[in-house]
Amino acid sequence: MQLDLSNVDSIVAWWRVFPERHDSYLDFKLAASPEFAHSILSARRLIDARPDLRALKPLAPLAPPSALGWRVPVADAIDDLAWIEADAQD
Repeated sequence: MQLDLSNVDSIVAWWRVFPERHDSYLDFKLAASPEFAHSILSARRLIDARPDLRALKPLAPLAPPSALGWRVPVADAIDDLAWIEADAQD
């Protein structure tokens, strides 16, 4: 499955596959790639508006977030990317 972050239907279809993991990835992409904010927020509104999709939304995790998939605080992820890019240039 390919994800087109500029297409609301693509985001929703992709999100349905694994909401627990894809929800946190969309949080990351929203902060890291503001050019996709409109489509990501529109997809979230669609998910919230449809009862069948809303039922798939992850509840508060019972296990630590690391056990459910990667949930990296956005600031840490950006710092890590900057470090990786700087290291690659050396």
